[in-house]
Amino acid sequence: MAWEGDHLFDYSYSGCFLDTLPGELELHQAFGDIEENLKQNAVCIEQIMKELQSDLTKLCMGGKLQNTGDSLQWLSNYNISCVKPFTTPCDQLTNFLKALLHFLKTEEGSEEMVLQLLLDLSSECGVVFPLNSCGASFHVPSSTSVHAVDFNDSLDALSVWDDVRLHLRRFLVDKLQNCQEINDVLPNIQFKAQCLQQLLFLYPESEVLTKYQSIQCKSIQNMLKNNVLTNTDEISFDKVAHGFENMIPAMCTMLRQDMYALHTLVEDSKVLKFINNAYLQNITDELNLIIEKLCEQQLRKNTQNLMKTSKSLNKQKGAVHSVVPQEETKRGRNLCLNAHQLRCLSHLMKILLHMEKRMKELASEVFLGNPSTQHGRNVRGVLKKTLANIDGPSEMNKANIQADQLLLLTESISLQCGWRNAFKTLGYSAALCMKVAIEDTCSRCLQQEKKQYISSKGLSTSTCPMQATWDQCMEEEQPKKVAKFCFDIMEELDSLLPLALASSESFLQEIREAFLDGCSKVATDLLSRLEERSKEVPSKVPVQNLYIILSTAIFIHNYLTKYENLLKELNTNRLLFLPIQQYQEFIRVIQFRVTNYCITVCATSIIQDAQSHHWDDSKSFYEGERCSFSIQMWHYYCSALRYDLWSVLPSRLAQELLAEVLSESLTIFVGRYSQSHPTYNRTSQIRIDIIAILLCTENLLWSVCHSAEELLQPSEDKSRWILTIHNHCNALLAVLAIVTSPLEKLYEIFCNGFSEYISILHLEPVDNTLLEWLHWIQPSCFSNSLHGSSLWDKIAVEQYLILLLSQPNCNWNLLLQILMLEDCLIPRILLNSASIDEENFNDVQTKGKNNKQSKLIEAIVMVMIYSKSLPRCLSIVLEDYMDKHQMWNQLYYLSVADKSKVLSCLKLHISKANKPTLKQLISLLLMWQAVESHGTCHYKQTLPESLLNKIPKEWDYVPRELKRRESGKNLTKLMAQAVSVVIGNLPAAIASLPCTIKYLFNLAGKKLHNNNPELRRSCLLCYVTIICQTLEDGNAIELLTSVTIDKWIKDKLGLLSDCLQSIMGQQKENSKPIIHKVINSLEKQKPKWIESQLQKARELCTEHTYPTAESSSANEKNRFSELTERKISMMLLDVCHQSGGSEYLRQIYHIIQLNEDQIKEQIYSQRFSDEKGSPQIPWQLRMHDCQQPLIFNPLHAFNHIGTKSFNQSAITEWNWDWSKVLRCNLGLSQLTFRALLANSL
Repeated sequence: MAWEGDHLFDYSYSGCFLDTLPGELELHQAFGDIEENLKQNAVCIEQIMKELQSDLTKLCMGGKLQNTGDSLQWLSNYNISCVKPFTTPCDQLTNFLKALLHFLKTEEGSEEMVLQLLLDLSSECGVVFPLNSCGASFHVPSSTSVHAVDFNDSLDALSVWDDVRLHLRRFLVDKLQNCQEINDVLPNIQFKAQCLQQLLFLYPESEVLTKYQSIQCKSIQNMLKNNVLTNTDEISFDKVAHGFENMIPAMCTMLRQDMYALHTLVEDSKVLKFINNAYLQNITDELNLIIEKLCEQQLRKNTQNLMKTSKSLNKQKGAVHSVVPQEETKRGRNLCLNAHQLRCLSHLMKILLHMEKRMKELASEVFLGNPSTQHGRNVRGVLKKTLANIDGPSEMNKANIQADQLLLLTESISLQCGWRNAFKTLGYSAALCMKVAIEDTCSRCLQQEKKQYISSKGLSTSTCPMQATWDQCMEEEQPKKVAKFCFDIMEELDSLLPLALASSESFLQEIREAFLDGCSKVATDLLSRLEERSKEVPSKVPVQNLYIILSTAIFIHNYLTKYENLLKELNTNRLLFLPIQQYQEFIRVIQFRVTNYCITVCATSIIQDAQSHHWDDSKSFYEGERCSFSIQMWHYYCSALRYDLWSVLPSRLAQELLAEVLSESLTIFVGRYSQSHPTYNRTSQIRIDIIAILLCTENLLWSVCHSAEELLQPSEDKSRWILTIHNHCNALLAVLAIVTSPLEKLYEIFCNGFSEYISILHLEPVDNTLLEWLHWIQPSCFSNSLHGSSLWDKIAVEQYLILLLSQPNCNWNLLLQILMLEDCLIPRILLNSASIDEENFNDVQTKGKNNKQSKLIEAIVMVMIYSKSLPRCLSIVLEDYMDKHQMWNQLYYLSVADKSKVLSCLKLHISKANKPTLKQLISLLLMWQAVESHGTCHYKQTLPESLLNKIPKEWDYVPRELKRRESGKNLTKLMAQAVSVVIGNLPAAIASLPCTIKYLFNLAGKKLHNNNPELRRSCLLCYVTIICQTLEDGNAIELLTSVTIDKWIKDKLGLLSDCLQSIMGQQKENSKPIIHKVINSLEKQKPKWIESQLQKARELCTEHTYPTAESSSANEKNRFSELTERKISMMLLDVCHQSGGSEYLRQIYHIIQLNEDQIKEQIYSQRFSDEKGSPQIPWQLRMHDCQQPLIFNPLHAFNHIGTKSFNQSAITEWNWDWSKVLRCNLGLSQLTFRALLANSL
């Protein structure tokens, strides 16, 4: 249904509030809103076209226009001669202009009033004032068919008008020049747009743009002078780079403001031309002068150095002097730049590249992805969105306008970044010096490495800075430690990379070629040195050097790949193909050597122990109270290897290498124990050894598995080594069962033969034989119930915690997965343990602790809000916390949101949903303020009666004071439109709220209102309440919309808040009568529309959106169980793409690391308290800002398996249920069974 009468909008908001993938109901609502907005817009357009047709009929001398098509065609063929002329007496016009000029000269600060008066005369009365100077004849009719000003017989009027324009121009130019504040907010853009709009009202567009261009050019030159050219006598490369680094951000802000301001006034092509001339060309010209001066200074220094050198040379070598000028004439100036100057020059180019990229982004942002344009808009000096277009060209201007239009049709303008031309004279010199600098750096670093290597017998390392990213693949490929000399060399190449990136022009190709040649040579030299050092492992240096060499090779390979991706061009061959291929082959070789060495050490040294493996000895090994020494040393070696690999190599590669070593060493164990034929007293040793091996393997297995699926369901193609480890452990379990079990149990199970045993075994349902050994080694963690159920078992949360903290780096998928386990158990534990001490809040130590606790609370709440795939997760996490702190009533109204971190996070998201509505409200009020001018004059003075009386009567001008007295008549209309904006957008805004928040408010409604259906509107009521609170808070509105509002707008927003509260049944006492008028007016214009919109919003936030209470828990549990690795990855994308999402996850992971043992205790305590009803154990979170380093404790690693003590005596007392062990699926064949049985006899 369309609006009728006074409430017809000039446009309808059709923006989409949804910022994530919507549900079915939200999608239906969004499409419904779009369809309704399109219908309203169609009705608006139809009525506006009827009004336009009526106005054009009055203007047209050729008769009545029949339809809309005729009106549009008349506009497209607009000709000044077909407009009915109206004239104004010259004496009246002259008297008015003289009075206007006298008022400007005698009354201080009257310029704003005069400008507003002229704009009112133009927009309301249809008067068109000339733009040209007084030297021509004018005939300017009114384009709005009201009046015209005839200047044919009065040069005096033209002269006075020129004086008025000149006075106003000086005032506006001064305002623009004094606008020195550089901030990226909307008011500054609006201020510039208003000044330029007023100038365009007074002068032709070309003059205004030329004048403003000179202002901005002067500003850029001043910025360069203050930041770069501070010392006119001498400048340096580093000062120039530092100066541009300080200047470019401010200049980009100015450019953004000008783009947006001019975009509302002139054609896009003219905006781009202005940017080119005022900014880009200006930067290029100034940069040319700076580079020229730098070259002269450097050439002078080089000449002085050459003269000093020549004095010490023999006179016979003087012929060299005649060669230098010839070389300079061939290739330009031959400057000698040192490495520091090259780095400064590269840094300068990096800044300029960033500026160029930023400008293109701004152009795409402003011009909707098209930074070049051929067609523009014909806009007069009045803003398009507020006042009507009243441009009426004079006869003299027709030829100029036609020429401009022809130019627009033929000229295509785009951003022209020509700053590279300034470096043209430096191309050859920079290329030569870059090649020399790279070679010198490489040679110096290699020499330093050689001296250090000889002295320390090992490679010196540097820690690679980890890039802060949530991308799992990127983090897994980043080396942690590399050889220092390689790190220094690649760092030097990285500092020179912008020189190559900026050398896209043909005259700078030498720089790019020099960089690529240098990279290739450096890569070859480094590879030779790494190969040389690798040959000395382990004969001369420890094996840890091999890990560093492998990590360094990966580090260099990554850099070379990055350079190639950045520098390659279309239809060209790979630039660094050969070095990259060489490093790939070298990495494969070193990777094989690492695993081969580790496996060889295990097979030939660690695992070999003649005393422990003397199976035919009749005596027990250490009275049967410990395992073999080789097993303990093997576990110690694997733990030390894990630390070494974790500390140096990329995460994924380290896991693969450790998994391979573990698998191959288990192969040796399987071969040894399956072939051993022990005596009776030595049988127990085999049992203890195998149990110890399985326990150690289980501990190491967490570290080499990337996910729970990889641990419990490994595949042959993706997790070959994990699958092999499981198979070897199951084989060891079979050896344990057949070789060491009592003979009577063997006879009991196999008395009917092996075939009968197999047939009985096949009758029993077995879901997963791969994890059989885990079930017997860790029955409390891997029960049989896991075989047929989901991995999201209730008892698996501790194992997920172990898996997460055993990874080399934070595994984001695992972290998010563990946060959702067991009804978000770990977030609930952390949240309930994060207590803020409000009594001693001002204490310095307490304040720091409270700040850390608040950050943790914020991180937990925000991650739960972002996890929109599980609507219940936020409610599950907050329910106990809010019960404990009695916050449900505060949540209902969010009245004390600033005092609670939980409530402030919720309010932040609801305010975010309010933002589009608030922006539309401010836009509406500003439009009314501009058109109706309800007491919005920014000046206290009023126009004198003497001036108002000079206005020609034919213009029918109504002073603002009279309109202000009648403003009350339009207030009801304004408030009705404002209310309709909020109510109309309400369903879409509710749909944009995260479903986690809506679910929480549903829970709050049930808790507060005892399941009363009439009162369950908590989400909707809360949302409208927050809108009302925001409308009454001017600072909050300015913060959300970036618009400065005055008292008039604040008063209207406060009145709107009262109207909304009345609609929601929350009206105040002694409410204003106008509130009821507004609501009745809306109801009269559109019956039951408000209730219909409220019902739509209510349906999007009440129980209709979610399953019933009885089925909700079961359905949500199914959704938890269906969270596969792919779905978790999608959830992770959803979380990390939100503001601060990845940082919130990083904070939670850091706290989990610090409090691992306490969290495990709380998990057990939580279960115990749930089962027995006993209170939980209170505890305090450990909070540290810095990341804890990875530490290897040899004594702890030797005596512990993971966090548990290596209690060998307990292993000897292990009580086995041999009947069950022998009846389980051991994966035996008849041949294997016979061999093992023979060894046991």
